[in-house]
Amino acid sequence: MPDYASFLPGQRLGPYLSLSADGATVAYASDASGQFNVCTQPVAGGAARQLTFFTDGSVRQIAWAPDGTRLAFSADTRGDEKAQIYLISADGGDPVKISAAAGAWYLLANSPFSRDGRYLLCHTTDRDPSVTDVIIYDLAGGSVRRILGVPGRHTYSIAFSPDGRWVLAGSYGANSDRQSHLADLASQEPSLDLVTGHLPGTYHDPGPWDADGSGFIISTTAGDGDHVCLARLSLPDRTMTVIDAPDWNVENVAASGDGSTVLWAVNQDGRSVLHGRRNGTPIDLAPLPDGVIGALALSADGKAAALLLDTPARPTEVAILGLNDGEPIRYLTDTRPAALASVPPREPELHHFPAEDGTPIPAWLFRPAGDGPHPVLMHIHGGPEMQARPEYNALFQSLLANGIAVMTPNVRGSTGYGVAWQRRIYLDWGGIDLADFAAGTDYLKALDWIDQDRMAVMGQSYGGFAALTCLTRLPHLWAAGVSVRGPANLETLARSMPASWAITVATMIGDPDKDAARMRERSPVTYADQITAPLLVIQGANDRRTPKAEADQIVAAARANHADVEYLVFDDEGHGFTSRDNDIKAHTAVVDFLTKHLGIGQR
Repeated sequence: MPDYASFLPGQRLGPYLSLSADGATVAYASDASGQFNVCTQPVAGGAARQLTFFTDGSVRQIAWAPDGTRLAFSADTRGDEKAQIYLISADGGDPVKISAAAGAWYLLANSPFSRDGRYLLCHTTDRDPSVTDVIIYDLAGGSVRRILGVPGRHTYSIAFSPDGRWVLAGSYGANSDRQSHLADLASQEPSLDLVTGHLPGTYHDPGPWDADGSGFIISTTAGDGDHVCLARLSLPDRTMTVIDAPDWNVENVAASGDGSTVLWAVNQDGRSVLHGRRNGTPIDLAPLPDGVIGALALSADGKAAALLLDTPARPTEVAILGLNDGEPIRYLTDTRPAALASVPPREPELHHFPAEDGTPIPAWLFRPAGDGPHPVLMHIHGGPEMQARPEYNALFQSLLANGIAVMTPNVRGSTGYGVAWQRRIYLDWGGIDLADFAAGTDYLKALDWIDQDRMAVMGQSYGGFAALTCLTRLPHLWAAGVSVRGPANLETLARSMPASWAITVATMIGDPDKDAARMRERSPVTYADQITAPLLVIQGANDRRTPKAEADQIVAAARANHADVEYLVFDDEGHGFTSRDNDIKAHTAVVDFLTKHLGIGQR
């Protein structure tokens, strides 16, 4: 059977893209060189051009200047997430770093350039590690203007108003609530003024400005209090008008520079459904393949959109969608691996299994070819505020080609199903989620094509914690387990987090001073002596979110009890695989480990 590398896309694409104002060129991050670098490509078609040549850095965000002569981007080094801000000419050349503090992190605003291209909007913790400030770079004069962040919250910048007077920003704090703020740049010392505090609900995420600056789009739970709808906030009276209020969450909102056109996606049980309006009238859009829109950008005149589209049968691609008369989507890139020509990709089915209390839990289930019975991997997403969705996954396709089924559940704590579902896991890691995972195994055992004696569990980040929790507290269920960057000790994890994350950590996981006993009681390392299944642990040495000390703890504790543990550390990675070679090495190890311990080829 083809190995993991055979199923890896020809190039991985980063999660951001930007369309030039004239709609002629798209910029995105590609790892075709081995690391994520800036590439540009004509929308009409033609070869991509690589503009940056990092060998140990990784490009994160990208944005075109209004005149199309240069781009801004952020990039970190060796996965450390301490991203810096750069400018580069659209014709190439050496990038120029404009951020000042190498030890802090900087991120670009959603739309970072002022309309005249002179000013660049970012946010950073360079002044105080516990506070995120908004900063404005004068790209002509070289000065830096600072707007202090909202105390006790994480602040993020969105955009300048069209006339350049206002800065729009958001903030989030406890319970993942979000609010919108405005700062008046006409003031000598501008401060962020809360403009959505009067709205019902707790989630009011600012989006694009109206072309005339009279208001802006918000994604908000002010509709039913649970799901994210699309609305417009009018200024200065701060009245809200709902644009679209589906029974699912709105996401990926984009607007054209001339204000005529707005596009948004609706996360409909994991699938992205695209909607649009031009001058207040719905646009007739061509249907998209079932999958996930990862990013969305519009041309200034609203006539064309660029998007990152990922489907179970085709990896993430840059696609162009004309917005006139239902024009069909056109792929600009082709990342499909050659293996798919001889081994057709397996697509998932959406299932629902009953939780212990009868609540239906959604899960995507990939079935291999053949009658079975097949071994199965329960793959748990990260976050936990994330969602398993119908996307291409090279690891899954490699396992499926080897006869291993994959289930990816969206247990309580996942996003996509409303605020109440998402927050159910707060201060309950290793509680309600573990019960849902156990219910998922009961569902799998009842399927006649599943071999219940050959079940494995795997996850990354929170999913790694969940996998370790399953292995330590439900040890009788598993034939093997994999933890990638998974926390093992909630108390030490909470104490290691950056200061700016303190409120979020205390709300989601707990306060390590007040809740230490409960956190230890829910930590996998506490039950390491109960691990009976072979375990593979994978970790990046530069990980800020899940420090290497977490992996060290579970490995040492499990080995002390004579468990079968393999430990793979990447010295040049953080919370993810920015290097293509490292990605291949890590996931090849996963496939080899699972095929070995699930008895593939031994029956």
